[in-house]
Amino acid sequence: MDMNLRVIPRETYLYALVTGIYSLPEAKKTAQDIFKACGEHGISKALVDFRTLQLSSSTLEDFKFAEFIASINHEHVVKGFPPVKMVGLAKAPMRPSDLFGETVALNRGFLLKYTDDFVEACNWLGIDPASAGSGLDIAAK
Repeated sequence: MDMNLRVIPRETYLYALVTGIYSLPEAKKTAQDIFKACGEHGISKALVDFRTLQLSSSTLEDFKFAEFIASINHEHVVKGFPPVKMVGLAKAPMRPSDLFGETVALNRGFLLKYTDDFVEACNWLGIDPASAGSGLDIAAK
C-alpha cells in the first residue's frame, strides 16, 4: 500500500490527510504535492495530519525528509510564493526522531512543528481550534 494524500483547502489553511504506509520516496512526493496545493490556493499554512499513517522510519530518513521539505519551502519562496508554515499532527506518543526532524527543518529556515495535540497544532498555526473541527472529521466531509 502506498501513501495517500487528501488535501482540503480551508479559509486560512490547508488540511492535508496522509494515510497508508510510510516510505521516504512517497513522503517526498506527498510533500511536493502539499506545497503545490498551498501555491494553487494561495495558502501559507498547512496542517498535515499523519496520525493514521503507518510510520517506521530511521533517524537518517527523518533527517533526509526534513532537509528535503526545507529545500522545497525555499524553492516555493523563490517562485514568488510566501513561505509555508507547517505543522505535522502525529500519533501519540511522539517519537524522538519527530522532534529531531523538526529541529533539522527549523535549522534550515523552515517553520515546522510536530505535535500529537490537535489544539496545539491549530494554535501554533494561528487558527481557531473550535472552528477547525478535530481534523479527521474535516476529512470525512
